[in-house]
Amino acid sequence: MYAPLPTHPDSVRNILIVRPSALGDVARTVGIPTSLKAFYPNAKIHWVVNSLFTDVVRAHPAVDRVIPFNRKRLNKIGRSLPATRAAFDFKRDLQSVRYDLAFDLQGLARSGFITYLSKAPIRIGFRNARELAHLAYNHKHVITETHTIDQMHALLEAENIPSTKDLTLYTHADDTDWLNDFLVDNNLTNNNYTCLAPTARWLCKCWPIEKYAEIGKRLIEQSLTDKLVILAAPNEKDQLTTLFNRFNHWHLSDRIIISTTTVGQMASLISRCKLLVCNDSAALHIGVGFDRAIATIFGPTDPAFVGPYNRSETVIQPDAAKDSNFKFDYRAHKNDQSLIAQVPTDAVWQIIQHQIQRNNNS
Repeated sequence: MYAPLPTHPDSVRNILIVRPSALGDVARTVGIPTSLKAFYPNAKIHWVVNSLFTDVVRAHPAVDRVIPFNRKRLNKIGRSLPATRAAFDFKRDLQSVRYDLAFDLQGLARSGFITYLSKAPIRIGFRNARELAHLAYNHKHVITETHTIDQMHALLEAENIPSTKDLTLYTHADDTDWLNDFLVDNNLTNNNYTCLAPTARWLCKCWPIEKYAEIGKRLIEQSLTDKLVILAAPNEKDQLTTLFNRFNHWHLSDRIIISTTTVGQMASLISRCKLLVCNDSAALHIGVGFDRAIATIFGPTDPAFVGPYNRSETVIQPDAAKDSNFKFDYRAHKNDQSLIAQVPTDAVWQIIQHQIQRNNNS
């Protein structure tokens, strides 16, 4: 028999959310602290987040504190003295607060362990969590909803906490200041540039770069955007060589800006863009959080599970992937672009036109 969830608003003082990664998942989790703050308005809400991704949630008004989690360093526990010290510091920091409730919204061994480590008397998670993470919880629920966002909110609803699927993101003042300077330095204004995010963690999720180049060329030649801002992590810049070479060949290289940014800077750029064209990647969910016009290309992943929430009209996917008998183990074929390459440029262009029209009518 487990302790019942406190229902009186003043009976809960501190709540821990455990959702360290991945970046896109972190971005689409923000409705959870909003819901918890509405139900427990006097509670402090803390969130364990991968240290690389803190920028995307640190300005959220329902989050009182972000606790950075350095996965790479903590993976070296016992093999590195600094890493071992960091692990003990993390544990000490986590346990310095008496949490009344802890929610594991990731459902993996690592997140389950952090939830258990919090010493919260009520630890809530998925009964069907992977990697035996369910052993860390004393409130466990089998959730059958399809979309990742619905799954997380169903966990709250299983505890009779009303949920609000508000995915609004916010930019931190530091990133807003950076963006203002960036716009001035590049002769840009709000809503007059398009963000292209052509990279992703795995190549099988990346629409071919030459097709992104063609889309960018059309946007410029039809005067639908002033400039293109190409989003990429510093280690992804080499992947953009083909795109840059094509724009140089077309004598349009002065109309593109390749921006290797921090997570917060990337989010701030997306927050004021006219249009975002992207793969199934973190940029997509950040675009949803800022209610941007979006065209997103899916390959082997399922948009019903990981797609832009309530924005299915922004998605294009190969016909083959829509077949109920379709099978493609993308984890085993990380570099296979054969499926996503089937998405025609004209189909993406059609979504772009609809999305721009949506903006013009709003």
